[in-house]
Amino acid sequence: MIAVAGINHSSAGFSRFSGFSFAFRAADSRSSLVSGQVWLHTCNRIELYADLRLHCKKSAENYLLGLFGLNEKPAGFFIYLEDEAVLHLLKVVSGLASAVTGEDQILHQVKKAFQQALEHQTSSPLLNKLFHKAFETGKEVRSVTAINKGLCSVAAIAASLADSFAKEQLAEKKPS
Repeated sequence: MIAVAGINHSSAGFSRFSGFSFAFRAADSRSSLVSGQVWLHTCNRIELYADLRLHCKKSAENYLLGLFGLNEKPAGFFIYLEDEAVLHLLKVVSGLASAVTGEDQILHQVKKAFQQALEHQTSSPLLNKLFHKAFETGKEVRSVTAINKGLCSVAAIAASLADSFAKEQLAEKKPS
């Protein structure tokens, strides 16, 4: 069963997300309950993508909560299983689930998280296939659409706004 669990700026809001703390516990690679896992931790999200050997939704949810050191699901925390989990990953790598829609940095961050899982041998054949397809999808979305054109980061938007504000202030102070 493919699953994703976590919390991000969108599910919890920035204030709740920034105050979220958990006792991270990677699943034991010898566990009979997990075939593979990829942890994604960025400034806007903490997510675990997992290939579980569980077929009961409630068991999967409890197991995933345990990997975050949680006994119950806090506000803003999400768990998606099967198709919902795959769709979530596709939205993330395409930049559709970012604070700034279309930003490119998330694709690189997901690639790095996946690479770390490969290096630590915590991925699985199913996750390998899923992540490679997700990377193809992220690239395709960017090449077919204009989603990543223009200002694609919070910093770029802030700099542009500051520049506009400064120009307005200078224009107001110029004598006519």
